[in-house]
Amino acid sequence: MREVKLLDGQPIEEAIKKDVEEIFNSKKILCKPLSINLSHEIRQDLDYLSYLANLNAGKAPVISHRPVFGKLITYVKKFIAKATFWIYQPLFEQISNFNYTVINILNKLTAYLDMNDKDQLHAGHIFEEKSEVVNDKSVDNFERASIGWFYHAFEQKFRGSEELIKNRQSIYIDYIRKAFKFTGGKVLDIGSGRGEFLELLRDEGIPAIGVDLNEVMVRQCRDKGLIVEQRDAYDSIAAQDDQSLAAVTAFQVIEHLNPGEMWKIISTALVKLRPGGLIILETVNPECLFALSNFYLDLTHRKPIPPSTLKFLLEFVGFKNVEVRFSSLLPEKYRLKGNDSNIKKLNEILFGWRDYAVLGWRR
Repeated sequence: MREVKLLDGQPIEEAIKKDVEEIFNSKKILCKPLSINLSHEIRQDLDYLSYLANLNAGKAPVISHRPVFGKLITYVKKFIAKATFWIYQPLFEQISNFNYTVINILNKLTAYLDMNDKDQLHAGHIFEEKSEVVNDKSVDNFERASIGWFYHAFEQKFRGSEELIKNRQSIYIDYIRKAFKFTGGKVLDIGSGRGEFLELLRDEGIPAIGVDLNEVMVRQCRDKGLIVEQRDAYDSIAAQDDQSLAAVTAFQVIEHLNPGEMWKIISTALVKLRPGGLIILETVNPECLFALSNFYLDLTHRKPIPPSTLKFLLEFVGFKNVEVRFSSLLPEKYRLKGNDSNIKKLNEILFGWRDYAVLGWRR
């Protein structure tokens, strides 16, 4: 059979072979997984976008560079900004919600790419494990990443802004100052989340470390320069030296635990605190019907804990001078109008304090 050639004299079999090789090589390049550094950079950018997503007119800087009337102009601008805040706030909230939705989509896409990267690395025989084991790990990693980003978005939507949470948690700083002054130890913040309380402690010059299981929030805290470990709550407190801590704090954490986990953490905290040390456990107040009705918005909540139960638990373990402090009173617009005693009782039951904290001292 006569050999078929192209116009340039090259045998057609060789030309087809060459084209196939080029296509194969191109496919390998296109399918090359994202480098670890690039993936990390994307994650950092998304964390920064999450930080920028919340628009708040109250945080906008108001300044003037006029040398003579600058202070007066700044004062007038601030007055106008506060007076008109209610007009623009709904628009800012709508824009913020849109931003969070877009960021959440990007987070899911990034998690999906990470999962595909692992599958491609396995296909290239970079991992030596059996295929079913690698695939299971990829799915687990994808699920963990998705849950991490989901809970991060949930915090942004329902927990409140970081400034709001810092303002609420600032009521405990005086207690921490007292414990730190007496003991000189560090603070362990369990379930540090976005790092609001750690930032308050840093501003006070009080040494502190945080722990959280959520990888996304751990990275966000580290980007702020905070010391945070990705670790289980009990493992983190058990790893501390005995009598080394000034305080143990856990804000909106214990409602995620079962009774056995709660008991282990509280009893271990007593051992790890120095004499004069403090424990603060904040959670949702089930004695407020409004707060209780929103308790299961968080799918990871187990069950609400009454203040008297948690107070008794701390006292039974051995903490002294245990007190209950209520916080986050609902705004007046939610409360019933009137000064009648029955109206007041209804307001306490239906629209009272959304959160409470139990504080106990080691003597």
